[in-house]
Amino acid sequence: MNVKRIDAVKAILALASNVDYYSAAGVACELNKFGNLLYEQGDFDAAIVVYQKGLAIERAVLEDCHPNIIVTLKNIGQIHKIQGEYRSALRLFQEALRIQLQRECSLCSSRGDVHQANPNIAATLTTIALIYYECRNYKKALDFYQETLCICKE
Repeated sequence: MNVKRIDAVKAILALASNVDYYSAAGVACELNKFGNLLYEQGDFDAAIVVYQKGLAIERAVLEDCHPNIIVTLKNIGQIHKIQGEYRSALRLFQEALRIQLQRECSLCSSRGDVHQANPNIAATLTTIALIYYECRNYKKALDFYQETLCICKE
């Protein structure tokens, strides 16, 4: 990471530390966008720092199963996956999946309908299967791919 980028990341993180509760969710969203920019530029270490700051804010001000938390967890997990840090990636994607399933159950019960196929859950399951495949745990990979197929058939 070059010096200008380091200074920019530090400045943005300093600004994000001094926000009030009511604007914090917006700041977290902007941090996620900045993390995406760093990710696209291949600066994964800086992206993780920015994503983690955004995640900390999201967890402080948003409900536990808010979709922004899911997105941020998956963004951080994707970087770990790319870097071959499969254990960390798996932990983050499993947490995202747990939140997605919790969210889906609460939405279904509030609507009074049965579980509906959710393509976002299927995508997370596929990523988990791919991580298991990369770790040569083919049995677990197959289990998750089959679960994905079940959702896609609904």
